Amino acid sequence: MSIFYAYVEHVGHGYAWRAILAFASRSVADEWWRVVSTDSQLPGIKRITPQFYTTDDIETLRAAVRRFLGRLFLTRPGNISPLEESDVPLIPSQPITDYISGNTFYIRCKIDPSKFWYLHPEHKNVLLSREDRTLFRVSAVSPTDGRTTVLIDSDEVKIACPDAAPHIYLKQNNDRLSFSTEKNDEVTVKFGSFKKTFKAAGMELIRMADGSGEEWELV
Repeated sequence: MSIFYAYVEHVGHGYAWRAILAFASRSVADEWWRVVSTDSQLPGIKRITPQFYTTDDIETLRAAVRRFLGRLFLTRPGNISPLEESDVPLIPSQPITDYISGNTFYIRCKIDPSKFWYLHPEHKNVLLSREDRTLFRVSAVSPTDGRTTVLIDSDEVKIACPDAAPHIYLKQNNDRLSFSTEKNDEVTVKFGSFKKTFKAAGMELIRMADGSGEEWELV
């Protein structure tokens, strides 16, 4: 994992200023936003994109940063006076996918991005393929009320294939990752499972392992 950066801009009354948030990782950034977006004691902070926030109060922002001491710090170049555009350094380019609950994603191997999850149209098992790929919908079982839910590792999620006919759902078929047309067969997994729970085995069939799997990316 690498340091994850985001801009934050003051949009309240008085002078404007800009700063940079440095998170220990992308996962920490999403966890921080879950805390901020669900805590009534931390109003006025908005997430525009994964790498751009706004706030209307510096003290609220400082309080939010203190919640994650050791995993997040705030840096503001220059002094307390209004900042010119040139005073804020450019953060590193970090191409990312926004993990919004209910969106659809392709899923690929992190160490070999040419390998994608592919749902076999007949036996409904998930295979790895360099030629074909399937869009999967990943949704939180318990989304945050009234807000767009940014998924974090501890979330329980459902994985479905919205383009299949009929609609199908993830199920546990012994140690195989399969899908079923029966809603009652549906199982859920932790969103963090994409980091360590799935792996390829045998005929490159995706299987579920107990913490010894490979890392997969949603794109």
